Amino acid sequence: MHSQDKPLAPAYLTVIRADRPEQIGKRYDLEGTTLINAAGPGLSEGRAFVAEAANLSELAEWLTGLPTGCAVLTCGVPACPVPDDGLRIVRSDDLPTATKGEVIARTREYFRWPDGAGVLFLDFDPADGEPGLTAEAAAEILASAVPVLELVEALFWPSSSSHIGLSDGTDLTDRRGLHGYMLVADARDIPRAAMALHQRLWLAGHGRIVISGNGTLLERGPIDTAVHQPERVIYAAGAVLGAGLVQRRGDPVLMNKGGIAVFDSRMLLPDLTLDELRAYRRMVIAARKVVGPQAEQVRSDWVAATHEAEMRMKHPDATPEELARLCAEDAEGPQRLRRAVEARGPVALGLDHVLYAGAGKPVTARAIRDSPDYWLGRRICAPLEPSYRGWQHCASILQGHRGAPIIKDWSHGGGQIFTLGSWGEWTPAKEATRQRLLAGMREKG
Repeated sequence: MHSQDKPLAPAYLTVIRADRPEQIGKRYDLEGTTLINAAGPGLSEGRAFVAEAANLSELAEWLTGLPTGCAVLTCGVPACPVPDDGLRIVRSDDLPTATKGEVIARTREYFRWPDGAGVLFLDFDPADGEPGLTAEAAAEILASAVPVLELVEALFWPSSSSHIGLSDGTDLTDRRGLHGYMLVADARDIPRAAMALHQRLWLAGHGRIVISGNGTLLERGPIDTAVHQPERVIYAAGAVLGAGLVQRRGDPVLMNKGGIAVFDSRMLLPDLTLDELRAYRRMVIAARKVVGPQAEQVRSDWVAATHEAEMRMKHPDATPEELARLCAEDAEGPQRLRRAVEARGPVALGLDHVLYAGAGKPVTARAIRDSPDYWLGRRICAPLEPSYRGWQHCASILQGHRGAPIIKDWSHGGGQIFTLGSWGEWTPAKEATRQRLLAGMREKG
């Protein structure tokens, strides 16, 4: 364990300044007395700078200095050298046509964990209907699972959606999520250590099973296990606010001050023993059984509603009675939807499957497949749960095999791949896509 005020080497992370669009992240506006949350656009282009923090107090200075709406963090660093004026970063789809020069995408190929000390990011998301945690409560939960963590310094700050209110002091959102930061001696151990912490939190009684909008059972705990990737963006700055709104998150809170500034995660967060692992698995299985019947009902309702939406898109002039008859006659539709939501690998969506470019903006998989020039690079709602996080654009339309459009869905921290029909069916734009790819390669040189 390291107990000095500063680690032998600073912890490194990346600050990405947004250039296009100039404003990213969550946005809140006030319409009358109603607070409207609009997910801002994702980062298309920016510049990456490597930052360093010798301790959590220095990290707090970085966090509070981030400009609202135009900068994000990653706990990983670019895999190539970063010049003093920053490293250009673009979307992976834009790399083939990017101008010459040093340019990378924010993907695993171009980001890695730092050598030496790094930042363990802890994203605390409350269960539905529960308030967000305070710094004191979060530190207590961590210590209940791993008692030695009460000796380790930890920095906490409410998430960008917390404590948004009016100038008269009215708090419209209260506490929502909470972000935690700890310094570890070897950043490369972060994914393993974070999973060990998640499992020990379950053993301490802090685990739960969540039912998604399509009936999938999701294993959850106090911390989000999907964020521990070197390229994963952290929206640490505050939200972008419309007229009449203010945000009062306060300053980051340092807990266990004077304790271990940077800790050996392999020593303090070891893997579960075989007996502990068996106990953890039994707890998860038991929790899943409790909510199983409810999840099946949710899934049945989702299949019926999604099937009806497909039929409505296919037969827009059908009366309610005709629509009910068409749904009853299409026995394969519900079975196909069930196979899609229960699949463990890439999912082939039917061409009549209804996707959403936003709330109230349906589009079929066939329409996207047949208009790749328009749709490639765009973001849409989750293919199998479009209302996820308020119709958030959490899926990207990318180029797959031979240029055919595919969808990569990041809802629930996943990375699920969806294809749109088969390659043999995808003929209208095949040659145009091939020519576009070749032109981009020639331009890049």
